[in-house]
Amino acid sequence: MKKYLGVLVLVSLFSCGERVEEQKTVEKLGLIEKLDDPIESVDEAFEFVDLIDFSTPDSIKLVSITKLELYNSNYVIFDKSSTKVYMFDKNGDFVRTFGQKGEGPEEYQSIRDFAISNGSIYMMSDAERSLVAYDIETGEFQEKIHINLFGDQIESVSDDEFLVYTNHNTSIDTMNIFRLNRQGNILQSYFGYNDNLQNMIIPMSGFLAKSSDQVYFSKPYDELIYVYDNASKDFRIKYESGLLSNYIIENKGDFSKVASPEVMMDKSRGESFNGFMYLENDNHIVFNFVKSAGIKNGIYDKKSKEMTTFALSSKNPFFKLFDTALHLSEDDLIYIPVYGEKLADPDYFINSGESSFEQSFVEKKDSFQHESWYYLLIAKVL
Repeated sequence: MKKYLGVLVLVSLFSCGERVEEQKTVEKLGLIEKLDDPIESVDEAFEFVDLIDFSTPDSIKLVSITKLELYNSNYVIFDKSSTKVYMFDKNGDFVRTFGQKGEGPEEYQSIRDFAISNGSIYMMSDAERSLVAYDIETGEFQEKIHINLFGDQIESVSDDEFLVYTNHNTSIDTMNIFRLNRQGNILQSYFGYNDNLQNMIIPMSGFLAKSSDQVYFSKPYDELIYVYDNASKDFRIKYESGLLSNYIIENKGDFSKVASPEVMMDKSRGESFNGFMYLENDNHIVFNFVKSAGIKNGIYDKKSKEMTTFALSSKNPFFKLFDTALHLSEDDLIYIPVYGEKLADPDYFINSGESSFEQSFVEKKDSFQHESWYYLLIAKVL
């Protein structure tokens, strides 16, 4: 396993092995020209819809929800801290845990990510380099599939195939994406990298993300955003983000330069580059990025070509309640986890009297009869 580096980023890619599909035009978003100070009023960007209370048994403590999938009105979540996957119903009531930790044939040692496909949930265990499959309706063990990859992220692209992102860490070849079938066989690989200059796992940068049934990929420190095409079994460039600062553009191929402490921590440099979260539907792109050593979030309106920025660093402390957004529906509903302990702190709500969104949030919060480890905020992107 290679060393980890906790930084962020979004985009670029060049294909090795199997070529990335050629195309004539790429939409340029020009995001660096649209960057602005984070909004102070949550009402500028969102309309409150609901706050879901994830009720858990006493034996379960949710610490860090980093993935959420909607399945038949249920919520399937991944808690990165415990490396466990849980299901809750539409009201937030606990349904089940998928699998158990252990070294048995039906257990797993740790989980990096999961994907849902054809009535099964496939949990990717990096320690075992395997996919552990369970029936999503019953939770019953189905099979353990050896894939011989240290996978970082996984998404299903059909009932029979997956894409696995290794994040610059593979024992097979210096490739970043592998297409697998349900038997664990590698069918194709994409996006080679220079192992001498890009030999760090960067968990907070780049992504393999599924949104509105499309799978997107971006490589650390580049501007290109790719979408996977099921017909050709290849990637094509969809956007050029235009978000990178000049230094990042000039040195993006060398992680020792762009991921240095000076770049990551010195606000005065003003460096900007793409982040690890990406959601898209017909109306909006929601993503995160780094600007001047701080993580920020952007909402890009695909029709008006305008962008709104919101961040934990906003002057309004209410935004500090938000974890990373995890899902964007076709009807512009965005799903954002909220850590439960924060809701007991009145400092987050000092401006609630001035915001209809915050007032609705507080009313729903106060209606709960007990405290929970985690909540799920549902809001409409305006």
